[in-house]
Amino acid sequence: MSKENSYQRDRLLEEFSKRLQQAIDESSFASLEQGVLSAQLGVSRQALRKWLEGKALPSQTRLPAIADLLKVQLTWLATGEGNMHELKGKVGDTPYDRLQHLHFSLSKEEAELLETYRQLSVNTKASFFDFLRQIAKDIKKPVHR
Repeated sequence: MSKENSYQRDRLLEEFSKRLQQAIDESSFASLEQGVLSAQLGVSRQALRKWLEGKALPSQTRLPAIADLLKVQLTWLATGEGNMHELKGKVGDTPYDRLQHLHFSLSKEEAELLETYRQLSVNTKASFFDFLRQIAKDIKKPVHR
């Protein structure tokens, strides 16, 4: 295995182990011993420990069961793309009626941001929204060097 391939594999293992640990930490298994989770998954404690230490990856056929048990999105667990959790609900307090029947996903951070935003005064919400729009414009501007 080339040095580059070895580096990429190590990075993949490390990133997966972080996502798995995060999913466990935010699940009902957080306060339980690893043996409980490994038993629920039908794997040995050693296998689970290797996944968490970034020494091995679960099989592609086992990933859906892990995601389901930990109540996280499979794509997020496998690749880190998308949102960790899927929250299905209605979009309320918006003039965009067409959105009210769509399903949407929020990460933990997005849900916290939304909860905090809803606590702001009307004037503060307007200022915050203007600030976000300005940041988005700045991001889209080409950088000249």
